[in-house]
Amino acid sequence: MNSLDIGKNFIQFLPTHAFANAPELRFFNLYFNAIHEITPDIWEPGNKIEFLNLRNNQISHLSPGVFKNLQVLEILHFENNQLQGDMFGAFEGLGRLKDLFLNNNQLTELSAQTWMGFKTQASELYLSGNPLVLTPNMFQGLGELGALFLNSANISTLSKEFWVGLDNLWKLELISNTIRELEPLVFSGLKRLAFLHMQNNRLTTINHNVFDPKDFPKTGGHPENLWFYLEGNPIQCDGNLDWMIGEDWLESIPLGYAKCANYPDKTLEAYVQCFTCN
Repeated sequence: MNSLDIGKNFIQFLPTHAFANAPELRFFNLYFNAIHEITPDIWEPGNKIEFLNLRNNQISHLSPGVFKNLQVLEILHFENNQLQGDMFGAFEGLGRLKDLFLNNNQLTELSAQTWMGFKTQASELYLSGNPLVLTPNMFQGLGELGALFLNSANISTLSKEFWVGLDNLWKLELISNTIRELEPLVFSGLKRLAFLHMQNNRLTTINHNVFDPKDFPKTGGHPENLWFYLEGNPIQCDGNLDWMIGEDWLESIPLGYAKCANYPDKTLEAYVQCFTCN
């Protein structure tokens, strides 16, 4: 048996060595139960589990080393639980983990130590729906991370210090937060960024210096082929968005029909040269 689905069974407790008789198990679904706690001795050393789905349970705490026996695990679903705290050391031993889903928990302050254990392989990290407090260097060590999801995460301000170490990030989602402005060089260090989603925030303008020219010496100081999504922001253009419109390095900037400050009845759409200022 290489797969087991025991979701939606109102399971509250997983006993020690619960799956000792399933050494070939690779895909394991435990979603929509009532599990409150998991311990390291649930999983046998040397098991072959690659996919583990624990979403929609009632787990509030992960102790250090709780997954240490899941050494070949690649995908871990933990959405819609009640996780709190830093989770320091919880992911120790997960050297092959690629995708970690932590959406819709109660996580607030995390640190670089949180990710200790799966930092070498991680490619996608899902933190949307948590009341996060972003802090400098909190993602440091996730050098292989490709996509970071921070949607609806109570974020009001951004700093370039938040992205330290994310050298290979190509997708960043910050949808439906309360971000009002972007400070200069705020996306400094994100040299491979290709998709930037900032829909449904509170931005009124976007300054030309949000990227660090030193990160892109071969392209004139800007990302190459960036898709920048801004729909749902109350953007007012008074000519300050000239740097965006018509730039060939921007694959797309859907502005969501930004309003023209000089002519309120006019709107500025993606890839449309504004004739009121040019």
